[in-house]
Amino acid sequence: MPISDGSNDLLDASYTTAAANGTPVCVISEHDRGGQAAAPTRLRNLDGRIREHAHLSIGRSVLDSPFDAVGTQLFSGAPSMAWHVEKFNYAEMIKAATTIDVYRRMPCRATIKRAIVEVTQQFANAAGNVTLNLYEATAFATILTASNLEAATGTVYGELAAEHGTAWKAAIGVRPAVGWGTTWSVLLNLVTTGGNWGNGTITNLTAGEFILYLEYEVPPRSGT
Repeated sequence: MPISDGSNDLLDASYTTAAANGTPVCVISEHDRGGQAAAPTRLRNLDGRIREHAHLSIGRSVLDSPFDAVGTQLFSGAPSMAWHVEKFNYAEMIKAATTIDVYRRMPCRATIKRAIVEVTQQFANAAGNVTLNLYEATAFATILTASNLEAATGTVYGELAAEHGTAWKAAIGVRPAVGWGTTWSVLLNLVTTGGNWGNGTITNLTAGEFILYLEYEVPPRSGT
């Protein structure tokens, strides 16, 4: 859009530096008619505010067909995104076994878009190693590959493609082969080697904490 004072590029540096050839102008579009903008008005003649008013009111999605008026639009807009964030501390891990399985149910129609594990305190297990696996619990395909919880505090898993498992679909995330209206679960599988987590009352660990972050998307239901 040409500017009347000689600057023809809205990104021209002179447009923001008050150089002589780029005195800012404000195009006020509330008087727009037939696609023709109103005459530019210099900002120094105004109060410094830039006003913007819609020229057209769109009642339906921009994906509408102008030719075939069929279908009833139920929703058009941003998807519903949510986070599940949960902290796990070593003192809770008291099971008299080498494996702890934690299930978390996802809503109907949900797709996991991101899965992150952050080690907020390095785990200490004198008897062996501590690892974490994250699965979708329908076919037990892996969301995150074995994550070493004895890594240094601040270590993050899930940001690299190599850390994703077989359940991860590029550019999509994770959604198992379940019915559209069916809930499904993720499985947090914690494994220790060299001895049990605890004795059923107290833990055998001496330190450790991590946070699980799940970002998921749930499309709206009909008419919502």
